[in-house]
Amino acid sequence: MSSTSLYEIDSYAWAMRNARLLRERCADELDFEHLADEIESMGAREKRELQSRLEVLIAHLLKLNYLNVLLAQNERGWKLTVREQRRRIAECLSDSPSLQAHLAACAERAYSYAVDSIVRQIGVDESILPDSCPYTLEQILDNTFYP
Repeated sequence: MSSTSLYEIDSYAWAMRNARLLRERCADELDFEHLADEIESMGAREKRELQSRLEVLIAHLLKLNYLNVLLAQNERGWKLTVREQRRRIAECLSDSPSLQAHLAACAERAYSYAVDSIVRQIGVDESILPDSCPYTLEQILDNTFYP
């Protein structure tokens, strides 16, 4: 069975076979096209994770800042989520330092998703939230910053 057809039938077996072939330096048998696709996908997943964590983090900063009516009963949990997301973002950036170059763009995109998430989850009017992110990137990532 060719490596390409194995890729289409059993991705795990394909991955293990190509990992073995790489270790054995059997370049003639490698599925270069799919290997390149998988490596690109791996990088894209890391970038998506960074953006997703920024979205959750920004949403919770907004909740702390703008949802005063719900603050008393939710503040502790929201702050725990903020701390956890900051820790996970730091891990992402430590594991893949080149993601730092995408941080500002990811945060900008994450803001609109964060607003949408709050509107859908809590049912607040979008007009109570700012049109653009009220926090700097430094504030978003600062472990001591809470609005």
